[in-house]
Amino acid sequence: MVAFFENKKILGFVLWIVAIVALAGGIMSIVAGIQGDTNSLIDEDVTNTTLFGVLIGIGQIIMAFIYLAFSGAIYKGIVSNKTDILAGLIRLVGLATVIESIFELIARLTASDGDIGAAIVGAIISIVLGLLIMWIGGRVNDGKQDLGDKIIWVVLLVIMVILTVLLFLGLIGVALEFDLGLAVILLMIIAELIIYLFVIAFLLDKGVRKDMGMA
Repeated sequence: MVAFFENKKILGFVLWIVAIVALAGGIMSIVAGIQGDTNSLIDEDVTNTTLFGVLIGIGQIIMAFIYLAFSGAIYKGIVSNKTDILAGLIRLVGLATVIESIFELIARLTASDGDIGAAIVGAIISIVLGLLIMWIGGRVNDGKQDLGDKIIWVVLLVIMVILTVLLFLGLIGVALEFDLGLAVILLMIIAELIIYLFVIAFLLDKGVRKDMGMA
């Protein structure tokens, strides 16, 4: 099991799977929107399913290509140092949060009659959180070893453990109901769960802990 999470090519393959699932989810969102379907991908309070589906789908497709790019960089050895991979993964999580929040906000504002105020507040919080996560990713491999790095290491470990538990609980919840949209969500949860476990494994790696002043 330890060897699995130390294999960087496996991580590259997992990211490739995430990219493919995200791409499929994006295409399915667009198709569902055009067909006027309401399912796990298109909410029932959507007034313009086509516009909503297209916007959500575009956000997912953009992230799919970003995941593909980083997957290729890892698989080809362009990014090989574990600390750099960890920093890249954290930036990816932050960037995904920002992009998905922006496109969902636009979709809610233009194609839904749900609570707009709640959508705006939620999106702002998510975007700020995503930007903060990206900043933390930049601190991971900045070459410095100070108290801030130690705090970030501890915070990241705690956050990743919490996110892993929440994803696992979400996995159980999704498995209790099923439609085509949920199938994509289920695959994304499994893939993201594996990515979070890689992040935890990298955080506990001796070389990474040394780079962040924790060894």
